[in-house]
Amino acid sequence: MKRIQILKNSIVTNQADFDTNEEAQSWLSSCLAKNKFGLTERWVKESECSAEDLAASLENRLVEPEFEESYTEHRLPTEFEVVEEEIFPSYSELRKAQYIIQIDPFFIEAYTDEQDGDTSKMIALLERKQAIKLEFPKPE
Repeated sequence: MKRIQILKNSIVTNQADFDTNEEAQSWLSSCLAKNKFGLTERWVKESECSAEDLAASLENRLVEPEFEESYTEHRLPTEFEVVEEEIFPSYSELRKAQYIIQIDPFFIEAYTDEQDGDTSKMIALLERKQAIKLEFPKPE
């Protein structure tokens, strides 16, 4: 599973979990295209910049159009940060999940206890061996 978090000033403003990378990337691309999280990196004329924008400017350049007066543009940073991470179900989520069993449930419990509650290695191993296929119910 994949989790995408959007941070503004180190605060999570949006978060979504997805079953596949493709779903996550599709959702993220759609939101970025609509500027749902704020503005991405961009060039802005100096006359349109606030004092805060000028202080945050990454670089500037002089633009000299052929038939207009020259002006300075500033490259402003993205207003948000995208954090992507792989997430693994907890033991309790595993117990609730619908899965095709070719393993004894006591094996899951014993392995989970041995790994201090971390199920990620076991899930990866079992999925590689095609012993289980996890299907989590969609949130309502």
